[in-house]
Amino acid sequence: PGDPTWHPPRGKSISPWRLGGLIALGTLALVFVGISLTRSMRTRIARGRWNANADRCATLVDEGQNDAAIRICTEAIDSGALRDRDLAIAHYDRAYAYLNKGDNDQAISYTTEAIRLTPEMQEAHGIRGQARHSKCEYDLAIVDFSRAIELEPGDPVALANRGVAYRDKGAYD
Repeated sequence: PGDPTWHPPRGKSISPWRLGGLIALGTLALVFVGISLTRSMRTRIARGRWNANADRCATLVDEGQNDAAIRICTEAIDSGALRDRDLAIAHYDRAYAYLNKGDNDQAISYTTEAIRLTPEMQEAHGIRGQARHSKCEYDLAIVDFSRAIELEPGDPVALANRGVAYRDKGAYD
């Protein structure tokens, strides 16, 4: 009976006192789980507005509304509510908007921050490679495209971009 894995033998019942104790423990456990969930939900609600801004930023980039995307991404980043991969994605989206505008230095800066936060973000390596290629920094672009290929072998965009960088560098071997 003192063993937590103990179960009553078949055909015997649990005493009402023991049953009451188990119900009380179960209720107490649910209260503690409820408190934890409530705190987690409050955090998510507080962060929700900024996560929504991060999602909106990506949509604006896809729609070609680069200035609006940069503004919304900056608000989401500056809020302090984004963490880890969400923060890296916001930096990546902002970088992509700058790349679309032709501001390669800003694109490199923000993809570098995204890569610092999430080194395995394959897309960020590819976008930084494109920005470096646009600046005729072919060796650095090749490094970025190669890393993108390492992270996602066979990616046709990264393979093609690396090939173009080699060609533009004059390395035909």
